[in-house]
Amino acid sequence: MFFHIGDSVCVGDDALTVLARGRHCAHKGAQWLCLDEKNATVLQAQDNMVPLAPTFEFDGELMQQAVLFADRVGQKLVRYQLDLEMTDKMEQSPAGTWTSASGVVWRWDLATLSLWRDGIYFALRLMTAAGRWI
Repeated sequence: MFFHIGDSVCVGDDALTVLARGRHCAHKGAQWLCLDEKNATVLQAQDNMVPLAPTFEFDGELMQQAVLFADRVGQKLVRYQLDLEMTDKMEQSPAGTWTSASGVVWRWDLATLSLWRDGIYFALRLMTAAGRWI
C-alpha cells in the first residue's frame, strides 16, 4: 500500500496524518513518518495503518489528497500552493530539493514541516482530505 503526504489514517483509536515514507525494518515491515493529533512525529508500521475516507472539500470538490502550501508571514502572508510535480518529488524523500520550470529552487524537510524557496524559509502547511489544517 502506498500513502501520500497528508493522507489521514487510523491506528487503533488514533488518527494520524502521513508525512513521509520511513525506513523498512525486517521485523516491523514498511514504516511511515506521521503526525499525531498533537502534531508530534511518530514512526508507524504500515501494517497497522487503515486509510480514512476523504471528508473535506477544497474549491467545491471532495479532496482525494492533501493540498500543500508554503506560508511565510512578514508584514503580510505570502502563500504558495505547491506544484503537484514538486509534491510527487517530496513523496520520494523526507528531505530534498526540487527546481521548478521557472528556476525557483525549493528545499524541504518534512520532519520539521520546513521549506526554503531560493534560500528563504517558509512553513509547510497541509490541508488534509479529512479537514485537518496543519
